[in-house]
Amino acid sequence: MISRNEHRTSTAVVSLCITMALILLMAVIFTGCAPITSNVVRVPVPVPCEIPDVPVPALPIDAVASDADLFTIDRALWASLERLEAYVAQLRTMLDGCRTVPANP
Repeated sequence: MISRNEHRTSTAVVSLCITMALILLMAVIFTGCAPITSNVVRVPVPVPCEIPDVPVPALPIDAVASDADLFTIDRALWASLERLEAYVAQLRTMLDGCRTVPANP
């Protein structure tokens, strides 16, 4: 037979185990009900920049005859230089458009 002291001790142990189990269960339940925080992370994604082919302009110096005078050659060279500068400016504008990162909506 079990004595009264042993019965009280076993009852206390069972009661303690039930109490601990309830505390653990409540902790799990309250933790499960905690609000979920989410952070939005924006990651830039590289997108290929498609630049249309820009034809090289016809240069006036190419149309000058080989036996032309120096004044005509000089004018053709300056006109060619101006066209090439405009061509380079057009190419740089296109490249700058590719380098610019669009604003996040």
